[in-house]
Amino acid sequence: MHLRWMPATLLLAAAIVLPVVARAGDAAPSRMSVVKTQANEGAHAMFSASIENRGDARHYASTEDGTFVIDTSGSGLNPIDTLLAGFAGCLGNQLRDFFRDQHIVSNGFAVKTETQLTEDGSRVSDIAVHIDLKDTSVGREKEAALMSYVEACKIYRTLSANSKISVALKRP
Repeated sequence: MHLRWMPATLLLAAAIVLPVVARAGDAAPSRMSVVKTQANEGAHAMFSASIENRGDARHYASTEDGTFVIDTSGSGLNPIDTLLAGFAGCLGNQLRDFFRDQHIVSNGFAVKTETQLTEDGSRVSDIAVHIDLKDTSVGREKEAALMSYVEACKIYRTLSANSKISVALKRP
C-alpha cells in the first residue's frame, strides 16, 4: 500500500512526541526537530518537522513540503489542532488508497477527528473519527476491508497505543 505523507501529518508525530509551549517571557527561540529523508518511505523512512519560536506564542512550523504557524494563544492552530488534522490527513490517504485498490470511483469524502483532554490535562483522551463517504458507495461486504485500511494508518497505530479510537462510518 502506497502512502503519501502530508505536512500536517508530519507535524502530528512531532506534536505527539515533542510538544512545545511558549511562555510570554521566553527570551531565546525554542526549536524542535525530527529527521526525515525522501529516499525511502518504507519501514525505515525518516521524517522531519521543525518549529521556530520568536519570543511569542507562535511557532513557525516547517517540513520539506511546506510551512504553517502553530499558535498557543488561541488565535491560530494549536498543537492539538495539528495533531487531529494530521491524523485526519493520514486517514484520508488510507481511504484514497482503499478506493484506488478496490477500483471504487470516489468524488470525495470527509474525515473529522475529535478529542478532549484527560481530566488532569496531561494528554488527549479518547479520539472519535467520523468518516463521511458522501456519494461513494462501498458496499457492506467491503466495509471490513475499508476498516483494515483505516487501522493500517501509522498515526492510527501510534495514537491507539495510548488512546481509544472509535470510528463511525456515514454511508451514502
